Amino acid sequence: MTVVCSKVSKAFSLVEVIIAMVIITVMAIGALNYRCYAVKHAQIARAQLVATRITQMILDDWKSTGGSTSYNPTAIGMGFAGTFSTITPGGSGVTYNITQDGITMSVTLSCANIVEGAVTLPLRQLTVTVRWRKDFGSGSIGTGDPSIQYTTYVRIDV
Repeated sequence: MTVVCSKVSKAFSLVEVIIAMVIITVMAIGALNYRCYAVKHAQIARAQLVATRITQMILDDWKSTGGSTSYNPTAIGMGFAGTFSTITPGGSGVTYNITQDGITMSVTLSCANIVEGAVTLPLRQLTVTVRWRKDFGSGSIGTGDPSIQYTTYVRIDV
């Protein structure tokens, strides 16, 4: 009678080690992609929040002047840069630059008198548009870059 003894292996085989490494690698790549995605969207949210605050601040301050065409946001002292210019109702607007929270933004102020039929109403539409570069870099800001635009109305005392 012959007795055959078999050895019980308590170690991992090479195939098992490779499979485990592949699984760990896939999980690590997924976690890194999620982190990059989260950082990118946090930057976008921060830019939108800053742009919204700037827009609301300017609109509130501009409304307090009665929607004056000689409104100058550089007087607020928030770091606006640009040449003061009278805002022409119905025109293309006046643009200023500002850097807030490390983001360079372009702020355009425009207004329009409200006309119904042949009658000019004592209302003026005030619009503030804030744009920033999609890549958050420096340089010119184009019309294809992200923006936030708010509009409100103010009574013109005639």
